[in-house]
Amino acid sequence: MDKLDKKLQSLCPRSVHVADCFFRSLHYRLTTKYHSLGIVLAILLSDHVDESIKLRGLLLAHGEYTATSIQAVVNQLCGNYIFDAIDMPIDTGLADIVQKTKTLFDSYDTSNGTVMIVDMGSLNQLYSEIKNHLNGDLLVVDNLTTATALDVALKIQSKEKFKAIAAAAESEYEIHSQYYSGYSNKKNIIISCISGLGISEKIKETMLPYFSKDIQINTLDYYDLKKNIHQNDNHYFDTTLFVLTTTSLPDDFNIPNINIYDLLDAKGEQKLTKLLTPYLKADAIDDLNQELLRFFSIEGVSERLSFLNPKIIIKEVETVIYKYESYYNLKLDGKVKLNLYMHIALMIERLMVRKSQKMPEIKPTEDEQEFISISKSIFQPLELKYNVEVNDYELSLMYEVFKQLF
Repeated sequence: MDKLDKKLQSLCPRSVHVADCFFRSLHYRLTTKYHSLGIVLAILLSDHVDESIKLRGLLLAHGEYTATSIQAVVNQLCGNYIFDAIDMPIDTGLADIVQKTKTLFDSYDTSNGTVMIVDMGSLNQLYSEIKNHLNGDLLVVDNLTTATALDVALKIQSKEKFKAIAAAAESEYEIHSQYYSGYSNKKNIIISCISGLGISEKIKETMLPYFSKDIQINTLDYYDLKKNIHQNDNHYFDTTLFVLTTTSLPDDFNIPNINIYDLLDAKGEQKLTKLLTPYLKADAIDDLNQELLRFFSIEGVSERLSFLNPKIIIKEVETVIYKYESYYNLKLDGKVKLNLYMHIALMIERLMVRKSQKMPEIKPTEDEQEFISISKSIFQPLELKYNVEVNDYELSLMYEVFKQLF
């Protein structure tokens, strides 16, 4: 029986998978006693399932039956089993979805490529969690609809190449799609700021007009960037030209990177110019450097604030910085102070708007825990004045700036 099972897995893997899905839908486990039942069903299905379809498809959607309903319609219209589906009840966390997705991908061959259509964001986070369970490339299309799923299914059924489907997704769907072979299949520049995606997006807006469409300017949450760096997965950044951050990255991270605040001195400006020279003309590089310099200035900080009074909050941030200098017996230079002006002022404003935002858990080192403890007393006057709580995660981000100075 085991030999027959392996033979079927080799000759008609899609039929075997459909049989397994059928029995799972009945909440019926194919134990050894009933193993032959699954084999018989797979053999019967093999006359009706197109085994020449190599790409895999998956639908993910919130709701009790949203994904499976669209799956039923699309598979029926195609007359073939194209998509699997995972429903996500509203109270289901991302961890549960990741586990179900991993289990599904482990159950069949993904080496020819997989197309996943979802109705949620966090695509980078989802990919980083499941990538080790994929043997091939992944295309994720954000915002699941029946029309989009049917269009993708017909392309899969007509045996279109994976990269052709990925290229078409970028232009044909008025929604966000992203192809993953690592972080991106195109040459890209990553912007990641400890102050949040808001600042990263503003820097992206500043840079976009200078680059051709052949180079993507992408923003990445600093937590996700740091996690991938700690995993030492440099293949994830195979197509990344360089990374722009507001803090220095580890020495063993071998992708070119620059702390944007280093642009405030000649050495940093020369480094960025060298990174940009293969892609931009000299006058464009000069213009971009000037725009970035103005962005990271006190005037730039003031312009980023939506409703806090810049003069007042910057004075209060000065007091916070002075307390850190006194406690750690430091004398911070202009670059570090400007970084802290930007980060702390925008952090206070962000916390006022999004008080209940869920933050990642952290496991601080002994030094980091000391920093968090002293920071809580330093920020107490600001917390009382603005009715906010500067949580441990926010303080751990600030520690990234300070730890290079101790």
